[in-house]
Amino acid sequence: MKKPFSILLLLVTTANFNSFSQTQANSDYSPGNDCYKKFEIGGGPSLLSREFGMDNKTLFGAHFNTNYNITSKIGVGADVSTYSGKIGSTSLRNTFVMIDGEYVFGKGMDNCEKRVFIEARVLLGYGVEVYGSSKGSGPLYGAGMGGIIRINPKLDLEGIVDYLAIKYDDDWNSNVRATVQVRYKF
Repeated sequence: MKKPFSILLLLVTTANFNSFSQTQANSDYSPGNDCYKKFEIGGGPSLLSREFGMDNKTLFGAHFNTNYNITSKIGVGADVSTYSGKIGSTSLRNTFVMIDGEYVFGKGMDNCEKRVFIEARVLLGYGVEVYGSSKGSGPLYGAGMGGIIRINPKLDLEGIVDYLAIKYDDDWNSNVRATVQVRYKF
């Protein structure tokens, strides 16, 4: 599982380096341009560290989200992630579907001179777990922080760490999700 993650991370890094190089040569990127965009779509590889009985298990997966930016600092959107792995010979799969709210600290995403941003996130949704032939599902809530590096006015590289609490039956399950993703803004 580590090899596909490493290859995907290398491809994302290479694509972003190429975009960054092209942006520097692009004459339409200047501090006077409006960098605020209404919509964002993003995705990338993700890891989930989760409770499983008395142990913690790490699962590999993918994370996708879309956002509508109400202002240059506040956005709302949809967030979907899915993970899979094995415990012994039994497969384990987790899927999360959520709505999220994001707040960007500082001057906001409309500041073209700024390249690095910090964001806070809140999440509310539903989680599904399939372990072998058994299935559980329940409500979830979460919160997280992220760092955004602007590659150009339409492309960002983002790193996110979220804490997700999910209620399966009568028990709350703790999860930590880490994601590296590319976000396209329009």
